[in-house]
This record gives sequence, C-alpha cells and structure tokens, in this order.
Amino acid sequence: SSEKFDWKLFWHYLRPQIWVIACATATALVVAYLNVAIPLELGNLINVISSLFTSSSSSIDFKEMLSKPTFRLLQLYIYQSIATFEYITLLSIAGERMAAAIRRDLFQNVLKLDMEFFDRTKTGEIMDRLTSDVQEFKSSFKLLISQGLRASTQVRKSIQ
Repeated sequence: SSEKFDWKLFWHYLRPQIWVIACATATALVVAYLNVAIPLELGNLINVISSLFTSSSSSIDFKEMLSKPTFRLLQLYIYQSIATFEYITLLSIAGERMAAAIRRDLFQNVLKLDMEFFDRTKTGEIMDRLTSDVQEFKSSFKLLISQGLRASTQVRKSIQ
C-alpha cells in the first residue's frame, strides 16, 4: 500500500531554505522572461538586416541601424547567462542544505534502531539507501522547481 506524503515533514526541511528558494524563483522568472525576449529581439535584428538589403543605405547608416539591436541582443544574452547561473546556484544551495538535513536526520534515526535490524540488514545496503534516496529527492526537487517555473513563465509570457 502507498503511504501518504508527509507535507509537515517536507515543510520542516523546506522552511529554513525558503528565502534561498524565493531568490531562485525570482531569478528563474527572469530567465524565463529572457528566454521569450531573446527570440523577439533576434526577430528585430533580422528585420533591420532585411530592411538594409531592400533599401539603399550608406555604410554609416548600416552600422548605426545594426548597432542598437545587436547591442540589445548581446545584453539580453549576458543577462540570461548571469540569471541562469544565479538560479542554478541558488537551487543547488537549497537542495544541498535540505539533503544534508535529511541525511543527518536519517542517520540519527538509523543510530536509534535495534541491533536486530543491523543483524538482518547489510551495512552497505543501509548506506546505499541513505545516499541514493536523498540524492534522488534532491535532484527531483531542483528539477521540479526549475523546469516548472520556466515552463509556466514562458507560457504566460508567450500568451501576452
């Protein structure tokens, strides 16, 4: 039978990291916005290039017309890379801290078990479960937040 998810326990581990996760959420929203803004700005650059080929402009006009959209596109890519670095770093920090707290509590619970449990279960199996389950939680948690925020923001921005 499947056990119900313990939201209270989850909140116990999440609460100390709430500000880090909030900052990661904010930077993920910035990244999602930039993921929509970059193709639009690229379209503007292509429109400028297209208009230059159809009109007879001097080389000075050519540089002048291309510099603004090119600079804007470069700015957006730089902002995107900085924001991506920030949100991945912040999510990693929150995930690692939560995983450390979970591991610590799990280890404390293992130490309280009867000797009979250790006679029946191999030590390597216990350690494998401790590390692999916590690692799986950490990876799933980071993926859920980052992909969920990115997808929902891109959908909202695309509809506008």
